[in-house]
Amino acid sequence: MVVRRAGKGLRIGSGGGSSTQNDSSSRSLSKSKTELGVKNQKPDVKKPSRADLETRVLHQGIIIVLSFLTGWTPYLLFMFYEVISKTPTSVGYETFAIAFVGFAVSADCFIVIYFDNRVRNFIFRKNDD
Repeated sequence: MVVRRAGKGLRIGSGGGSSTQNDSSSRSLSKSKTELGVKNQKPDVKKPSRADLETRVLHQGIIIVLSFLTGWTPYLLFMFYEVISKTPTSVGYETFAIAFVGFAVSADCFIVIYFDNRVRNFIFRKNDD
């Protein structure tokens, strides 16, 4: 596609055929955001450095691993106890261990929301309509 400015019109063409638009329609393409109705735009926020992002991801990963270990350790201990002693544990202990596993799985969601700004901003975005 070839765009040429000729005289008072704007010539847009692709090889053989072309069309001409007047200056007023070409100016409408370059209207500012406020003229187009875009409102309540936040000013540009300073982006965190790559090192800051890597640190946040490292902390997030460490906390997710700790959450995993905290959740699965009681379950594994009770399972090892059953294998070593060859006696079944009570239902209360098993329920307690399974509750810890559920805690670990559900805690991961909150950890990601806390550490990832994009996810947190998407979830808690304000509706300006």
